[in-house]
Amino acid sequence: EFAKKGAGQLILISRSGEISAEDEAALRKLNPLTEVVCRSVDISKREELVALFNEMEAAGWELRGVVHCALVLNDQFLKDITIETLQTVFNAKVMGAHHLGNILGDKTLDFWVNFSSISTLIGNVGQAAYVAANTYLEQFAQKRRIDGKPCLTVLLGYVSDVGVASRDQNVARYLEKAGMRGMSSAMIARRLLGLSGSQEAVVGFFEVNWEQWSQLSFETANWGRFKELLADDPSRLASSKLIHLREQLFELNVEALP
Repeated sequence: EFAKKGAGQLILISRSGEISAEDEAALRKLNPLTEVVCRSVDISKREELVALFNEMEAAGWELRGVVHCALVLNDQFLKDITIETLQTVFNAKVMGAHHLGNILGDKTLDFWVNFSSISTLIGNVGQAAYVAANTYLEQFAQKRRIDGKPCLTVLLGYVSDVGVASRDQNVARYLEKAGMRGMSSAMIARRLLGLSGSQEAVVGFFEVNWEQWSQLSFETANWGRFKELLADDPSRLASSKLIHLREQLFELNVEALP
């Protein structure tokens, strides 16, 4: 979509710098006037980003926008989270955004888009570190907006054709059972430029059957933020009460029982 809009250069960076055969096929379909450059860069390392921007400057390329979609998943229950876990997850999202922001400083950009996740809105077991990293991106966008700079963090839903879910059928089936509707990367790309012009610092972009989701997320579904999305379904409310009762029973002190 950026190529269609006349982008002269697209600079794609990843830790590996590798391009799959599928990616190569997609790149060949780009606007022939668009030059695509692929580089191996770890954005958690400031020196690698500085080297990249020095290369860009020497080549006469003008940076007009940033799409920050780096991530590393290392899901752990709260009791198992360590400093190493946090560092692994935070390096890509948090340190990447931090370094980019500091290096680019007051440079004038047309847009800046960060990819977050719907997990930060609805929660997900084992993803506390991931949610915390995404929350940083939301605050990052808020701060840039306050400073008069463009920035948008998008809480992205289930992408069906790329990413973790597309490579693991068990994950895909669970998401679909939870009411998540898959979105194609092509559709997301088409909408991305429009989203970048939003007046909000944080937006959600996902397709969810909320009633279906609530059947697997009883407690979360009762949060006030979801009240207007869900009807007063008797079966859901009954299930939620049963879950709450079970939790209360587990908390009872067996020795104190008569």
